[in-house]
Amino acid sequence: MPDRTKMLSTLAYLMGIQGIDEYKVMLPVALDNCVSPVEAKEVLYQAVDYLGLGRVFPFFKATNDVLAARGVEMPLPGQATTTMDKIVLKKVKRLKSAYLDLK
Repeated sequence: MPDRTKMLSTLAYLMGIQGIDEYKVMLPVALDNCVSPVEAKEVLYQAVDYLGLGRVFPFFKATNDVLAARGVEMPLPGQATTTMDKIVLKKVKRLKSAYLDLK
């Protein structure tokens, strides 16, 4: 398994077991080696769906503190790959297709 994948997995499982102290130690190691600040934050966002915001929130603070101490400019660049226009267009096409199938 590549080092980057190992580091991202480690950060994720530390969130899963609520290992905030270990996370605070491992995040700088991950950032020094192969994980970008954007990737570290993305792990947090993904974890919210699985663990819930209440369990992930302390990790947001810890991550922001580590990034701020390193001089990382916040907020990080947006990573969205879609727009509302694309979402609406896709829904319209799906509805149109479903409507035509009913005829």
